[in-house]
Amino acid sequence: MPEPMAPAHEEGGMLCRVGRLWRPVGAVVLLSVLFCGGASLLHEWWASQTVRAPQTSLDRFGVKLAVNGGVIRSASERGARIWACVPEPSFTVQRASQDTTSYALRVLNVQTAALRLRTDMQARLQHLGRTEAILEIAFDDDRPHEIACEYPAETKARFSFGMFSDTSGRDAYAVLPPVMRDFASRQVRFVFSVGDTVGQAGYRLRTRWGVRLFDAYIRMAQTPVYYVIGDNDLAGHLADSALPWTSQYGPNNRSFSFGSAHFVILDSSWRTLSEHTLQWLAEDLERAKGQQSFIFMHVPPFDPRPDRNDGLRDPAADRFMDVVGRYPGTHIYSGHLQIRADWERAGCLLHITGTAGERVRDANPGPNAYSRVVAEYDQGRVTNIRVSDGLPGPLSLLMWRLRFVYPIWLAAHAWEAVGSLAASVLLVVSLRRRRCRDTLTAQLG
Repeated sequence: MPEPMAPAHEEGGMLCRVGRLWRPVGAVVLLSVLFCGGASLLHEWWASQTVRAPQTSLDRFGVKLAVNGGVIRSASERGARIWACVPEPSFTVQRASQDTTSYALRVLNVQTAALRLRTDMQARLQHLGRTEAILEIAFDDDRPHEIACEYPAETKARFSFGMFSDTSGRDAYAVLPPVMRDFASRQVRFVFSVGDTVGQAGYRLRTRWGVRLFDAYIRMAQTPVYYVIGDNDLAGHLADSALPWTSQYGPNNRSFSFGSAHFVILDSSWRTLSEHTLQWLAEDLERAKGQQSFIFMHVPPFDPRPDRNDGLRDPAADRFMDVVGRYPGTHIYSGHLQIRADWERAGCLLHITGTAGERVRDANPGPNAYSRVVAEYDQGRVTNIRVSDGLPGPLSLLMWRLRFVYPIWLAAHAWEAVGSLAASVLLVVSLRRRRCRDTLTAQLG
């Protein structure tokens, strides 16, 4: 007597059960991808509508405040947090309410050693660390008052400053700590990050993780860091702008003098310079005539490699050199190319700082792949010293990625991933329950 045939669903055993499970799992994955893509586009659109412009003035909480050389990151009834983007910021303060008797300005990114105040009102500077101070203001009238931060003249005659570039790669999280500690050991007066600092700033600077990360690096350097915007620092997708950057670190184009040296930060992130920018640069350099000028821009005016042209687009490069060439001896520091180079053109000295985290593009980088520049200034004389580092170890890379890279991503995109997965699961469960209900109704009917 033949044995009864096993039901079809039992013949395959485990394979059959896996086959039945594959469909809902595949549906969840597919729907999650679709939902996550749509959520990302929606997120970028929302971010493009909510990014705030750089705030340099305040008229709230009974206080009128204007900042010259910095941006206001936050403010409350007790005080305001200010990011300084020049060594010697200044403030105009005025009491707008009789109930206001005092106000505190927490100034970040200043070198507190030897910093002094010049003002005609009651104000006291309290040092919280080497790069952070609190300016306590006491009001006794309703007039506007000027408060200027200044350094003694002897500290401006001879000093050093550092430069690094292209740290938006994942390796930078492991490369930057020793770089910053080296700057601290050399006691540089300030440091310039010559572009491509954070990468995809559109979402990184909208998270506390991203902002805290680079504030932490500044504390490692124990000196102010001035950021030059690069092409990778622009916000991505629909929010493709510099607003997330400038709201945290100040205007794209700015300049300041420190003793007999003049420093210019220039925005070349779009590989071009507008007519307005060139006019501003010409007027700024003319005002600083007689001083030693330094220009920091991410994309260099020219590419020194004979087979590549990744500098400014024509005719911006030639027009830039027409302006700068009127002041021979000007030093121009750039990044972007991720190589190391120094050459002279039109009487000006051009330098590519190398890379401090991005992929090295030097033909023969050798064991010291990453590099930066330290410039020593002594009453008009400039000496550039190139400092190189080896590759970080795999354990160091993993540690810094776990500490910063992945938390930044999760802080920006966790709601998209988790929300999309939850929506997909609910949709698949709902559809399967509906199918089961329809099947049961058909059998009973």
